[in-house]
Amino acid sequence: MNTRISTVTITIPYHGSGNVIRQQPVQMDVYREGDLFKAIPLLDEAERRIANLPPQLEFEYHEKKLNSMRGNRDGNLHVLRSIVEALEKETVL
Repeated sequence: MNTRISTVTITIPYHGSGNVIRQQPVQMDVYREGDLFKAIPLLDEAERRIANLPPQLEFEYHEKKLNSMRGNRDGNLHVLRSIVEALEKETVL
């Protein structure tokens, strides 16, 4: 059973018109089961597309090592790192 451990706010690059990239704060609910984490962006589908985020991001974090469940080519590794940093600041990890 997944347990919600936190709601974190991280900054995500949004691609706007004219290829302008702006940093936007995004809240995510983070759930944990053992070393497996799931982060769910609290955005509607249109906002998720603009931010280039999937409905949920899954990753493992064990002994300070981050592994995306989508592999090393996951385009959202920067997002996962930001989530881990936020959880560490909250002393949840």
